Amino acid sequence: MTWTRRKLLLSGVAGTALVGAGGYLGLSALDQEGLIASMLRYHFADWKIRDADIESFSRDLLALMPSAEGPKVAALAGISPVIYDAQARNVLPQAVTDKMEIFENRVTTMFLLSTNLLIEQVPVGSEVTYNGLYDPRLGCAFPLTQPLA
Repeated sequence: MTWTRRKLLLSGVAGTALVGAGGYLGLSALDQEGLIASMLRYHFADWKIRDADIESFSRDLLALMPSAEGPKVAALAGISPVIYDAQARNVLPQAVTDKMEIFENRVTTMFLLSTNLLIEQVPVGSEVTYNGLYDPRLGCAFPLTQPLA
């Protein structure tokens, strides 16, 4: 079998497609709930949070996210072992750490609004309870602000 330019080009394109598809599938299979759980355990280490509450929040948050953000979260989950190591984090490009900080801020804000931490001003060392995911898109829950049926 002789290799012509066309066969060589097609085999290169096919190989690239296989590698890209494998990489995408590998990233999407990473533990996104684990990333969110490690973020919460890192940022709220002074409070007691049950594992079941963290798992419920992670599932609810990932279900709320637009599907376009899934690959981004998966990519962040791929580098999560590096994220909370101070020396290793300094090696990451600034763009990656900026994206990570934006995501961390969103997750921690959503967690704060979804728990009793702010409402009851839970003291440090006490147990934090997950009340259900706060969805800013739903608006105010006051009955008079709801549309009439």
